[in-house]
Amino acid sequence: MWGLRKTLRQLATAAVLFAAVSASHSVERWAGLADTVFQHLAHDNELPNAAIPTSATQDGDGFLWIGSQNGLARWDGYHFRIYRADPGKTGALPDNFIQALLTDARGVLWIGTTSGGLARYDREHERFVVYPVGPTGLSHVSVRAIAEDGQGGVWVATEAGLDHVVDNSDVVEHLRHTEGDPTSLPDNRVRGLLRDRHGTLWVGTATALVRLDKGSSRFEPVSLPAPQGKVPSPWSFLEDTAGRIWVGTIRQGAYVIDSHATGARVVQESDGWVLWARESSQWMPQLHRHGASAAISRCRRACRTTAFKACSRIAPA
Repeated sequence: MWGLRKTLRQLATAAVLFAAVSASHSVERWAGLADTVFQHLAHDNELPNAAIPTSATQDGDGFLWIGSQNGLARWDGYHFRIYRADPGKTGALPDNFIQALLTDARGVLWIGTTSGGLARYDREHERFVVYPVGPTGLSHVSVRAIAEDGQGGVWVATEAGLDHVVDNSDVVEHLRHTEGDPTSLPDNRVRGLLRDRHGTLWVGTATALVRLDKGSSRFEPVSLPAPQGKVPSPWSFLEDTAGRIWVGTIRQGAYVIDSHATGARVVQESDGWVLWARESSQWMPQLHRHGASAAISRCRRACRTTAFKACSRIAPA
């Protein structure tokens, strides 16, 4: 009997040592993968000098576009090509300070700038088509956000109202605040936009959040709970795979609007981990297409795997 107990103790000790060694090798394996997650894509000052990235998107040809405060950069998988404003050149970028980028369903790139208004990239002729400001044009030179309308046109958030660029035309429709009309835009200073899977347009302004349902011309207010005297200013949006709308504000934190809910609730820490766990493994594959993938594709699997490992370690039960 004593010999059997001794043998069992030896087996148990061996199992513990094996588990420890395996865990050590597992950590080393994860560490090796983590080293490949991020790469420095810009070398020898390929990006605009003093550039601070402000936005990014991938066009229909697979090129990755990076907006910055000092120009627009296009990554082809190997090198950056820089586009800058040139008042003396027809078809040049209208402004170096890029605030928003959008690739529509047709793969067309739209650019929102700080002082040059809205531009559309004409890839066939390698030029930028600019939408001027005026009574029949944009409401303001500063474009904060851009969203598709689902019919080939785009919604444009400006500092003087919400504009709608109609498909295949130079027609720009204006939606603005009307004093005494609670169904109009609550504030002309539009900060953020999101068109969700149902066709509803979510509009963040300097003082309120509203939504414009598909086919409607009435803006419906969406309450954002906040301490007395505080006014949330919604700037950024995300729709997750469950259909929830996440809202980022200035100084008042984040909110989430559950699917089919009429109001928003303050995001709790556990909400954030669930969102990260669900969405973090999806953004990288969306960047991976046939065009701009040479440097990105190498870290694709590593990014997905390490994101899952991180979530499983820190997400609350």
